[in-house]
Amino acid sequence: MINNLIVKTKIKFPIRINLEYLGAFLLIVFCNFWVYKARPFIPLYYFYLVSLFLLFLSIFIKQKINLSKCEVLSIVCSLYTFLTLLITNTEWQYTVHMATAISCFVITTLLCKFLKKKQVLSITNFMLLLNFLYIATETYWRITHPMLGRDKDIISENTTFYIFKTNSFIISDSNSIGLMTIIFVFLSIYLYNYVNKSKIYIFYIIAFTILTILSFSRAAWIAVFFTGLIIFSIDFLKKHLFIYLKQNKITLKFLIFILIVPAFAIFSLITIFCLLFHDSSFLTKIDLARNIFDFFSSSSIYQIIFGIGSSLDASDKIYQRYPHNIILTYLTWVGLLGTSVVYYFWWSIYKTTNKRSWQIFIPQIFAGISYTMPGLHLFYVSLAIITYFEYILPKQKKEIKCR
Repeated sequence: MINNLIVKTKIKFPIRINLEYLGAFLLIVFCNFWVYKARPFIPLYYFYLVSLFLLFLSIFIKQKINLSKCEVLSIVCSLYTFLTLLITNTEWQYTVHMATAISCFVITTLLCKFLKKKQVLSITNFMLLLNFLYIATETYWRITHPMLGRDKDIISENTTFYIFKTNSFIISDSNSIGLMTIIFVFLSIYLYNYVNKSKIYIFYIIAFTILTILSFSRAAWIAVFFTGLIIFSIDFLKKHLFIYLKQNKITLKFLIFILIVPAFAIFSLITIFCLLFHDSSFLTKIDLARNIFDFFSSSSIYQIIFGIGSSLDASDKIYQRYPHNIILTYLTWVGLLGTSVVYYFWWSIYKTTNKRSWQIFIPQIFAGISYTMPGLHLFYVSLAIITYFEYILPKQKKEIKCR
């Protein structure tokens, strides 16, 4: 076929490489290939551009394209981000990060539409393996090479774990590493529960949980703890409520769960907040929540609607710092309109994936109370993978049955 590349080998057998498979492989596997000192053009963009080219080539050859609602919203959000951030006071690298990250969803889903379940699962497994090795190497380096200062600023808390947070060769500091690892934790949980019961996912769940702990990101710790507790509670209640409805009896485990787990969750929440209220870093996040009102009171109607851009200088004028909070960051960068469109896009993905993508959204929202990363390509690629298994694959099976 025209859309297959033929690679000649010494064995004299041609190896057919499907364009869509190659594009999906490069984007999914290397979507998290950040190298901090390679700024402003991060290595993942080489793979992103090749994948985008292969997608356009595939569309040109097949001369047809079918877009779902979520894919259209991905394109709209990406273009809107480009346009809005370009006409505001912004820094171009943040514009590129956020817009291309959002577009990763539609690129990934369109490429995967031409692949079989086994192929997508194989690519996903390779992504998990590579990122485990990549982040494990980063973690070893960061912990064994603590940094007392960076960019001419001395880390005042040099006797605490802060010295193990900043010397990362992947990203600016380990808070971002925490955002990455929690995605891998819950993507692995999703794959194990709904796609393939392979024990390798149990390994990845444990491994990425350990890497999350070693990121020293307290926001990521809280996200893993509470999201994990929610997943356990839902699975437990489904099983024991079914027993109750079928046999009309309450099991001992169900009774213990009702008495202990809610109390444990409330106690944990109170304990965490008591500890955090004595932490200077967390208190700044409380100030940022208050800064949402400062944004609306000190900005023009135009800025409220379209944002003030991703410029750090612009943020400093209002908040005196980077707007870490997940709501405040989006409001600042793309305004009320852009924030609404992005969150509607998220809601559409949630509905399209039989509500199972919440396992990716919830930990990011928990962590996002303290810190968020709008330009995280891995986030949207993971959502696209879940969309493939929950929406695209079942739809393809129905179409085959109808023929």
